[in-house]
Amino acid sequence: MGHVKDIIYGGIVKRNAMVRYEYERFVMEHIEEHNRKRLLHWKVLWKLNWHYRIKKNEEPLLYKDVPEKRVEVRQSADAQLQVPESAILNRPKPYHFALGLLHYDVISFDVFDTLLFRPFQHPADLFNIIGKRLNYPAVFTGFKQGRYEAEREARNQLENDLGIREVNIYEIYDQVERKLGIDKEKGIEAEIKAEQDYLFANPYMKIVYNILRSQGKTIVLTSDMYIPGRIMEKLMRKCGYDGFEHLYVSCDYRCNKTSGELFRRVLQDYPDKKIVHIGDNQAADIAGAKKAGLEARYYKNVNEAGKAYRPDWMAELTGSAYTGLINAYIHNGLNKYPFFYEYGFIYGGVYVLGFCEWIRKRVKEEQIDKLIFLSRDGDIYQKIYNKYFESIPNDYIFWSRMANLKYLIEINQDAFIDRVIKQKALGTLDVELSSIFECFSIKADENILMQYGLYPNSVLCRENMEAFKRFIKDNWEMICRNYEEEKILVRDEVKAIIGSSKKIAVIDVGWTGSGPLGFKHFVNTNISPDIEIKCWMAGGAGGYGSGVSVLPYYMDGTLESYLFSPFHNKRNAQIHVSENVAVTNNAVFELFTQTQYPSFRGMSESGKYVFDIPENENYKMIAEIHKGIIDFCELYRKIFAKDSYLYNISGFDAYRPFAKLAFNKKFFEKNFINVINGYGLSGDNKHQCIETIGRRMEHYYANNRQKK
Repeated sequence: MGHVKDIIYGGIVKRNAMVRYEYERFVMEHIEEHNRKRLLHWKVLWKLNWHYRIKKNEEPLLYKDVPEKRVEVRQSADAQLQVPESAILNRPKPYHFALGLLHYDVISFDVFDTLLFRPFQHPADLFNIIGKRLNYPAVFTGFKQGRYEAEREARNQLENDLGIREVNIYEIYDQVERKLGIDKEKGIEAEIKAEQDYLFANPYMKIVYNILRSQGKTIVLTSDMYIPGRIMEKLMRKCGYDGFEHLYVSCDYRCNKTSGELFRRVLQDYPDKKIVHIGDNQAADIAGAKKAGLEARYYKNVNEAGKAYRPDWMAELTGSAYTGLINAYIHNGLNKYPFFYEYGFIYGGVYVLGFCEWIRKRVKEEQIDKLIFLSRDGDIYQKIYNKYFESIPNDYIFWSRMANLKYLIEINQDAFIDRVIKQKALGTLDVELSSIFECFSIKADENILMQYGLYPNSVLCRENMEAFKRFIKDNWEMICRNYEEEKILVRDEVKAIIGSSKKIAVIDVGWTGSGPLGFKHFVNTNISPDIEIKCWMAGGAGGYGSGVSVLPYYMDGTLESYLFSPFHNKRNAQIHVSENVAVTNNAVFELFTQTQYPSFRGMSESGKYVFDIPENENYKMIAEIHKGIIDFCELYRKIFAKDSYLYNISGFDAYRPFAKLAFNKKFFEKNFINVINGYGLSGDNKHQCIETIGRRMEHYYANNRQKK
């Protein structure tokens, strides 16, 4: 009878994807009514078949939020151009997945990588942590390799003795004790404890599991595993799974899923029951179940799903922890996240978290007594540092390229001219001289200006650029005097923040070091030469085609970079400043540390902060990016709290996720071309025109073509 029902159900429900989706969703949302008024639901099913199969109508009938046809997107880097990564698999909603299982009597679940996740790319990477906990010296092969070899030998020995290979953890650690000299009981205890610490419930399958339990389904667990069932049961309950009726573990039954034999044990215990198995392994869970005559449902392994998008060249344990966490969170199927949230979570979180841990260590090593985070990039650094790493007092100071120019003007004539003239005259905006004077707080005499053939309403361009340069040079002392009062206000503000501190570290994103080095010079010349100041950046590119060589400051320890510099991690530095992508890399990378307020321009005569034009269009995007960064940091810190050395993420590793994007011009064009870019805003107070990243890219590539 059950077989006939299956044939009928397959014919009128399963044969059309839209009928199945809407009917099973309707049943799930009206499950109590379904049991009491079955005839009413048959009428709904008839309407759906009439609508989709007879009339061939493609418009949704019951639900307007029906997703597009479920086709698994090709696993390639180009797939990222189409949708956020979390939407690539387009898994059905958990209740919809559960709905397709309601006509079965017994539901069998695979355990590892289906019901339970480990936050690692490969399960065996947990052995690195176990070896560290056991204080096993990595002298020759290391614990991971030794543990792997011990398991292989245990299987070989069992096969020789009994003709089977399904060993348990006790037999494995007999070999571990013999080969590595580790006490068997201590080794087993350390491994089980590590599993307890790191296993967590797959949030998608947890919902599916709970729905099926609520409907009174018999649930069993079927796993190829060397941990015996009595221990596995405790691991399952620790992760919130209870109410299962039986646990079939290969080491207990001395047979596995791939052969189909372990599933036959399930069939023996539940004769005449309709059984379905759910798992992530095509060979063991799908083909193995079918060998035994069971139906099966495939749940794609999250690490397989995310494999094409994760970086290479990361250190083994860091890369495994990062990759496993990202894949479990992004690809489990429970949520589809906005693109910019994912951008922060996947690519920004690991770098910000690693940088803040690096700062914490350097603070201790250098005996710093105060941290200064420079605006605007220091905002997200300070938030994460204070939440997880705060060990000394710290403050946030408004500083910018404009502040460098104005408050260090006496040593910055060439830089000032470059900023005021070249970027405006050779740029894409028509800027009048009066607007430049206003933005740079220059009080210019109109009569003197006319002596150079210039007028306040003259548009700065190639033709009058040299005349304006002569005006600035000839009137340099007058221009410098414009900033004297403002400079005193800023000095007093900075002095109050520094207080009695004698050794300070200044934090900025990068790239040439002009921000922190400029701030250091300002403090040492205007407040005290005795204050020792270290300049710490996320990344340093000075010396790689920037026209600025700061190698002496790296070499004497004044300047240090976390991710890369011309002094270390040079491969990452070369990627970041590559001629083909440098303009995009800087602009897109700095989105991680942008803020929801504009750039600092200086202080007014009344002592109030003055800011540039706000990039309002970016603020929602920035909030999503920061939410992603914060969520990653919180999740990573929580998961790896028992082994905090995993917080120690090298700068090389922290840049690798972004490095995977660095040469993907299509990715940037698809996702960032319309993002407002605040570079070089200052200088046009009248029109307040700003550019997009796409416009900057066009201008940059056009100039490069002209040079060639």
